[in-house]
Amino acid sequence: MKKKKVFPKGNCISPSPVRLTFLSFCIMLLGGLSSCSDNEIISPSIPPHPRLNKSDSLIITKVHDVLGSYGDGWNNADTSTWKLHVGWDLDKETNEYRVKELVYSGSGSGKLPQDIAKLTKLRILWITDNNISGTIPKDIGNLTDLELLGIYQCPMYGEIPKSIGKLKKLHTLWISKTNISSSIPKEIGKMNTLEKLDLSDNQLTGEIPTELKNVQHINSIELSRNHLSGRFPIEILHPNMIFYCENNDITELPFDIWKDELPACPPVLHGNRLTGIVPEWVKETKKWKKLSYYVDNQQQDYGYK
Repeated sequence: MKKKKVFPKGNCISPSPVRLTFLSFCIMLLGGLSSCSDNEIISPSIPPHPRLNKSDSLIITKVHDVLGSYGDGWNNADTSTWKLHVGWDLDKETNEYRVKELVYSGSGSGKLPQDIAKLTKLRILWITDNNISGTIPKDIGNLTDLELLGIYQCPMYGEIPKSIGKLKKLHTLWISKTNISSSIPKEIGKMNTLEKLDLSDNQLTGEIPTELKNVQHINSIELSRNHLSGRFPIEILHPNMIFYCENNDITELPFDIWKDELPACPPVLHGNRLTGIVPEWVKETKKWKKLSYYVDNQQQDYGYK
């Protein structure tokens, strides 16, 4: 708190008229504060020093305790040692620091704690190149601020939760080289901000959901090396999109995709189960002449005639 200014006694220099005017103003101002005692000084309200949100900090320490060290020097009681793998921002409304980024890359083992879904201000979740297992939290949809979700080259299993469709701010969804074995949830079609979708090298089954047609800003989809089957839904394709779906079990690609008047590019479907006789009109299109190699090299005993 500010202390009152005390003018020295004794041999003081006589104040100039300007100083007298300023001093008089101060006396008048203090005299007008009738609610204050002689020993009180009014100061602006200063907010308390912001702290890391208690719930967030408990979750981060739990993640560390379950999965192992983030690296040398980690100390649960010293947040300055977390900075290499944990990022946070100040929430001005609550005057608390909230965890915005969690990167667990290159080390760690054990089952991923489901409590990660309670880090409600998280914007980046990146879990790659380690031995972390378990399942994607079923309540992952609670992370409504999430912009990037990456799970790569780790032995996670189970399914992609339907709640993932609640991630309305997500622009990159990358789940690759895992043991996840569910179908692709149609709820991904609700993620209007999605720009890149990579679900390659998993154990995904079933058909490609037609609901993906609702994701208008996506420019890259990679579903190669799974066990996807059935008809390829050409209605999900749009101009400027590249779609890789190699080494699956797709059995049908409608020939309409080869029409030159359709602006969408055909998907890359090497290593699937396409069969049948290619109509003569298809062979005459510019698309076929330029891009027919997209459907070459089908599985053994399959292929176009």
